[in-house]
Amino acid sequence: MATIKQYSKKDGTKRWMFKTYLGINSVTGKQDTAMRRNFATRREAKAAMERVKVQYQNGELACQQQSNGDLFQEVFDLWKENYEYTVKESTFVKTVEQFKVHVLPEFGHKSMSSITVADVQKFINRKAKTYVKFRDLKIDIARIFEYAITLGIVDSNPAEKISIPRKVEKIDKVERKNYYSRDELKEFLKLCYEQQPFHIFMFFQLLSASGCRAVKF
Repeated sequence: MATIKQYSKKDGTKRWMFKTYLGINSVTGKQDTAMRRNFATRREAKAAMERVKVQYQNGELACQQQSNGDLFQEVFDLWKENYEYTVKESTFVKTVEQFKVHVLPEFGHKSMSSITVADVQKFINRKAKTYVKFRDLKIDIARIFEYAITLGIVDSNPAEKISIPRKVEKIDKVERKNYYSRDELKEFLKLCYEQQPFHIFMFFQLLSASGCRAVKF
């Protein structure tokens, strides 16, 4: 099966890409595929696809299963380039960071076609117990699959088929103590007196005695 289609780059220009089935890998037993982008015309994309097929048949290509461009991380990187120009910078940074912390460690190394509805469901179920905004992760995953469908990498979006768990009333998390004990405060003031200018020591002495909070402007 082969697909040749046009797509838009981040600068708005149109380019062509192809994805094609090559055969069954004799080592892994899995399907080998090839995907290439950035062709100026459909004719160039088709010609390149035919060359790749010949190279594969002649044994001139390395294992395509490892470099066919359909890893979740690779599709995410392409999606990110376009997404950056559609939202505010703060939204872009926040979304990308959420991907890096939660989604990519789970799915980044996997091929898009290997990720199942069950994989996404288990991931969301697990995150629902530890992450307040777990519903956002389902939306994030769905975005990448929709983009992969546009590129012709996959045919369906498993994230759209999962069931959203009920919101957990209390998220399990380790509470951080944001204060000194009496002994810790005594030690801090002692070191401050010995190592800092006197006015710095007096500042913290006043804060500790009055219960005031220091505000950074």
